[in-house]
Amino acid sequence: MQDLEEYCDHALALLDSYSWMHDFRVTDLLVKKVLSSDDFLELINNTTQSDTFLARCQDGSRFLLAAEIKLLPNGCHEKTYPWKYMSPKKIHEVENLLALVKDISQERPLQCIVDIGSGLGYIDHALSATSAVSVLGLECDAVKKSIKFRFCHAPALAFHRVMALSLHSCGDLSSTILKAFVEVEEIDTLLLVPCCYHHMTVHGFPLSSLLRKRRAQLSLYSLRLGAQESPRQWAARDRRLQSARVVFRAVAQLYLQQNGYELKKKRRHGVRDDAMGDFTAYIDAFLAHHELIGADKRTVDEHKTLLLALYHQQEPQLKLVEPFTRLQCHLQPVIESLILVDRFAFLQEQGFTPRILKTTTVVRQASGLTTLECLRSQELLESLPSYSGFVIDDEPDLQLAEVFPRLFVGLQSGGGVFVHCNAGISRAPSVVIAYIMKKRGWSYRQAYDHVFKIRPGIWPNDGFVKQLKEYEKTLKAARSEDVCERKDLLKKQGVTHILCVAASIPWKDKDGYTFVRKEVPMADLPETDLLANLDECFKFIEEGLGRGGGVYVHCMAGISRAPSVVIGFLMKKNQWSYDQAYHHVSNIRVIMPNDGFIRQLVRYEKILTKVTK
Repeated sequence: MQDLEEYCDHALALLDSYSWMHDFRVTDLLVKKVLSSDDFLELINNTTQSDTFLARCQDGSRFLLAAEIKLLPNGCHEKTYPWKYMSPKKIHEVENLLALVKDISQERPLQCIVDIGSGLGYIDHALSATSAVSVLGLECDAVKKSIKFRFCHAPALAFHRVMALSLHSCGDLSSTILKAFVEVEEIDTLLLVPCCYHHMTVHGFPLSSLLRKRRAQLSLYSLRLGAQESPRQWAARDRRLQSARVVFRAVAQLYLQQNGYELKKKRRHGVRDDAMGDFTAYIDAFLAHHELIGADKRTVDEHKTLLLALYHQQEPQLKLVEPFTRLQCHLQPVIESLILVDRFAFLQEQGFTPRILKTTTVVRQASGLTTLECLRSQELLESLPSYSGFVIDDEPDLQLAEVFPRLFVGLQSGGGVFVHCNAGISRAPSVVIAYIMKKRGWSYRQAYDHVFKIRPGIWPNDGFVKQLKEYEKTLKAARSEDVCERKDLLKKQGVTHILCVAASIPWKDKDGYTFVRKEVPMADLPETDLLANLDECFKFIEEGLGRGGGVYVHCMAGISRAPSVVIGFLMKKNQWSYDQAYHHVSNIRVIMPNDGFIRQLVRYEKILTKVTK
């Protein structure tokens, strides 16, 4: 219990320190000026503070991260029952729950299963069809009792070994079930999958004396954040969509607040995702779904004009929304972990031995593996063409540099590579980050952000982070030496001018070799303004070519910044489209411009087309 007390003190202190990040309505993001607050700007601009924040979040989530992982039997996703009217997501959840019930019932023989909040009865029918255990479904929603299936009624029987289960026990229902479990001796086992923490009242949290005596409280907005998906489950598209939702709705809320409007829904559902492509489409949908009630009587077109003007006025700080939501999502597992600790402690205080389980399986589909969880499963090993294992302890003092050469061999062998460890948040991402740093010439922060976008929730341990930052310095020094060693080859190729578009790289002219050099430093980041630097680069390239010499354009890895400049030059010089210039360069060497550079070069093609006309 002492460990739980220390954990609760840490988690509550963390949430209190960063209450400005989670304890407010998200639609008020601009109204409350969160993005321009000193707290937020200091956090994103101070590496030490951001690293401390992430480390504290990891520590505050340790109870959730340390949950027992239950590996369900392979094949549990093969449909055990002919499902009707169910979405793939629901089928996935129900199949997992059925497999877990089967696994637990083998440990503790059951006479009856009670499904609390049975809804349309899918789980109940599947359980009764696939096991000999009696099943009782409890549902109070009259609409849901008008189900697709028919219930078979049976006389009342006395049972002594009962499992109570609830999938998606919403709000206070999960707390009510826990209290009932304590009181009803016949319930031998409880399997609870909670959801919708933001629907809880003071009766649902806190439950335990542990948190009650600390007067722990979480606001509606904090609980809503805790009910969101974990950072690891946010797909790249989901994050972009979430950012659009937050940005557009925040601008609309600022408009309402500045003009004293009240919002009244015209329709049940709000703005749909297909209207999140740009702000103009969002405004059309927003005004179609809502009525703005105020003293003045502006027309819809007037509202549109003013909303667009406000959006452009706020645009400079709107790019900070995604970094904010990414930081905010690190608090999600802290909040959820605190809620689970409360329930865990409540059961312990009542003399029970609770467990928190995270279920995971290997999912097979026609396209191959679709799970990113790290598993030690024979099915996974057999599904890969080859498998190499390296023993790496997740310890801060482990020297990663000693194992990089062996690991990189597998990554460079071609094809798809699945890198995994135990939890998938420290060792595996550290290796991938190091590989990207070496392959693309990126800094640690660039590589980390890239991996985080794909797999939110990665948390390399402090020792690995320190080593990766040292590895960045080692790679930079090695590239500097590599460029200098090419001087003989450059001279042989007739190169007279060298354009460096990376950060400053040390250079010493070799005896007898003198090159005309120019530096136009650019960061290999999507937000870097490539087009603003092109004229300066082109002028230098034209100068070199005009003197009959060759021009060598280089950066760190030679796959993003340098080829982007060359592509732009070919587009302007030869009046080529972006695709023509890209294919010309990619046929000569492997290139990979970042997404922001690609978008800018496509825009540059339109600019050149207008100039030509």
